[in-house]
Amino acid sequence: MKKIFYLICLNLVISSSAFAQLKDGDIAPNWTLTDINGNVHTLYNYLDEGKFVVIDFSATWCGPCWGYHTAGAMKTFYNNYGPNGTDEAMVFFIEGDPATTLANLNGTGNTQGNWVQNTPYPIIDLPNNTVASAYKIGYFPTVYIVYPNRSIYEVGQAPFAGLRSSFENMPRQATEDTEIKLMNVEGTTLFCTDNAALGVRFQNYGLEPLETATFQVVENGEVIATKEWSGNLGRYGFATVTFDENFEIVDGMNVEIKGEAPGQEIFELSELSDITLYMDPELQAGRRIKLHILATQNGAQTRWELKTGTGGIQLKGEDLENNKLYTYTVFLSVGQCYQFNVYNTDGEGLGNGGYYKILDKDDNTLAGVDEFTFKSTTNFMGSTTTSTEMISSVGSFQMSPNPVSSVLNIQFESIRNADYNIQILSGLGTELYANRLENNGTQVSMVIPAESLQPGVYFLRLSNGSESMVRKFVKL
Repeated sequence: MKKIFYLICLNLVISSSAFAQLKDGDIAPNWTLTDINGNVHTLYNYLDEGKFVVIDFSATWCGPCWGYHTAGAMKTFYNNYGPNGTDEAMVFFIEGDPATTLANLNGTGNTQGNWVQNTPYPIIDLPNNTVASAYKIGYFPTVYIVYPNRSIYEVGQAPFAGLRSSFENMPRQATEDTEIKLMNVEGTTLFCTDNAALGVRFQNYGLEPLETATFQVVENGEVIATKEWSGNLGRYGFATVTFDENFEIVDGMNVEIKGEAPGQEIFELSELSDITLYMDPELQAGRRIKLHILATQNGAQTRWELKTGTGGIQLKGEDLENNKLYTYTVFLSVGQCYQFNVYNTDGEGLGNGGYYKILDKDDNTLAGVDEFTFKSTTNFMGSTTTSTEMISSVGSFQMSPNPVSSVLNIQFESIRNADYNIQILSGLGTELYANRLENNGTQVSMVIPAESLQPGVYFLRLSNGSESMVRKFVKL
């Protein structure tokens, strides 16, 4: 039977999915890829030309992908707005399963049909999981739109009218010489330790290079932290600043982050509001937990989310089926804070007998709530220590050099058939690199690029699906 890696083919009509996609408004990672006709495409080159880009991540064996492809929304959009239309947009079909072949795309083997025939826009067959991992593809099809300012949004299986509406409502492009836009909170909003950092990611939305800017944390109109930034950002370039001042954080405090650049006249794009900071998680979990959610009533009015301390959503679900127990196993990052939220729009909770629980790997209940109205919140953190134990399928393991400057070499012996996930995590638990290896009981060797990592402490996590081990390394 064909292995399909970690990707699941789902129809996006299913609203209770629980996958960690890129958040709407995130910066789209750049890529340079070659299509099946040998033409090279770089995403940022199209964005720098002011083009609106649509990307369909699909797989040849995926039924809903074939249904969306043959419905013709992307083809119609490309013909109207692509190079042979108004030349204001670009469309890509990216085959996201590296195990598929050109023959599959042309209608032979494990495929729903001939994807190449009558497709006027570029088709790209990914050679590995690098781009799919960067875009956090959790299911097929995943359809993204990317605006010239590099912001990305998931649009589902949007019909032509939906794609056209997204295009027509495209955010304005840079018009002022000097302007900044605050993108999202970086660092920590759940503070596990006294010295955790709060930061903000920002973008140069001006026509001229940005060299200086001022950022403030404001509570009830009072400035409680200020950070001056200097550098050289081109148009639509982005950077992160961290507020490292020792300002006092009170549990549940609500703040704004503001930014200002010299000569800036438009301010509405340079403010992030309603940021809630939390102290002292209620409990410490281990490296792996289980979530149980049961709604006996009001399931259709219920949604939930597992948020990381950096503000991202790791898992989510909504529109629950009454009297169905939902269970999820979650691997937690070292030292990362988490927040589990359950919402009910009618203010009636999960109903009589309904509940949610957070359990450890041995099914011991760490936290549980069976009564709430509109919202219930539990804050917790993952393990504060890394694992030095080996996992059962690994006979030996070497990681060198440590400290590392350019590349990290990984070697280990797989003593039984197993597939492996490899991740690089920041000190705050943010995933910076991910790859998946299929293995047949052999010696495994891998080179991981480290040039782009900033100097500091990082963690390498190796998992075989049921077990994991973590090793710490230092980037010079």
